[in-house]
Amino acid sequence: MLTISSGVLKNLVEMLVKSARNSSKKDKMIYLKTDGEFLKLYFYGEELSVEKKVLAEVEKDFEIATSISELDTKIKALPDATLVRLIKMENGFYIKWGNFFTSELILDILPETAPILTVPELTTSLKWNPGKLNGLVKLLKGFVAEPSLAQADASKVILLGLNFSKNENGKLIVHATNNYRYASITSTELEWFDENIVIDMRSLLGVCNVIAKDAGLEIGLTKDHYVVFRSGYTTAVCKPLVGNVPKLCDKYKTDTAAKLLIDRFELIKLCDRVNLLAPTSPILIFEETAGKIHCIVPGILDMDIRCSYDGDLPTFGMSDKHVKEAANLLGSYKDSDEIILYIDSPNEPISFGVEGKDEIKVFVCTHRVPYVIEANKKKQEALVKN
Repeated sequence: MLTISSGVLKNLVEMLVKSARNSSKKDKMIYLKTDGEFLKLYFYGEELSVEKKVLAEVEKDFEIATSISELDTKIKALPDATLVRLIKMENGFYIKWGNFFTSELILDILPETAPILTVPELTTSLKWNPGKLNGLVKLLKGFVAEPSLAQADASKVILLGLNFSKNENGKLIVHATNNYRYASITSTELEWFDENIVIDMRSLLGVCNVIAKDAGLEIGLTKDHYVVFRSGYTTAVCKPLVGNVPKLCDKYKTDTAAKLLIDRFELIKLCDRVNLLAPTSPILIFEETAGKIHCIVPGILDMDIRCSYDGDLPTFGMSDKHVKEAANLLGSYKDSDEIILYIDSPNEPISFGVEGKDEIKVFVCTHRVPYVIEANKKKQEALVKN
């Protein structure tokens, strides 16, 4: 039996439940266990295991297993800002509150033995400032592959993760790709280990769900190459993916035949407009006509765009979703709202950048839709005639 604030318990359960659901955890079990003066909640998975503990008034030890949905529902039903008691009895597990603790909920428990979550000894570790992991994950989560892709093709599993490595100066480089878009971020303030490590985005989201954005973070490695994240009373253990995410920096080009300069917010609005008009095939097509740039949705939209360009600009098309991800990523440069698109060919990836900045590299593959093919064919024929 123990006594704890309902607000503290709700916050603890909310974070752990969200973490378990975001991870690739297959079973739906969460464990509650007393440990000295602490209440521990944890889940165990092959790719990610997480433990959170909190101080409580422990009078008698207990250890139970329950389902994620059961714990989530019952704890949400508790009143706010009141003391609650968790009591394990022969006929069930009770959550009591109110005057003389006469109000109660029954938590369904499962006949499972809780696995012992033992954190291996670290061989090396480093510290990151508050919010840095959350920030990287938020910026790059749109560049990894969807889990359904890996289910259909086992060779694509590595594309589910972020690749963490370091450059010759010992600073962190993180990159990700789904084979259609690519992004890398080089940090001037974060360090990394000698090992090149890929962590599933679902595991990283699970870690971020249980670590406060304003809390410092320790990251460590074990001799078995597990990655351990520690912050206060929270510990998460991740099993890395096997292999390396393809490093496609060589496809990022700034010395190209043409450049297009456009306001970042204008580009995002274009993506939204194209998605609204053609939701089943939202391809953003750029075409230069008589010195002006148009956004084209064949048979639906022909719109002048407020932008400038330099060089021989071909007609080219890209997925609105991919373009929007690139624009949002470059929005992390707070001092510039203008984006440069670097174009060599309608058949090659389009690089995105900001003038004078090179910490972020991102490119998006083009779509060779019939309109693009036909428009470039006509341009080529006109050049030949002239």
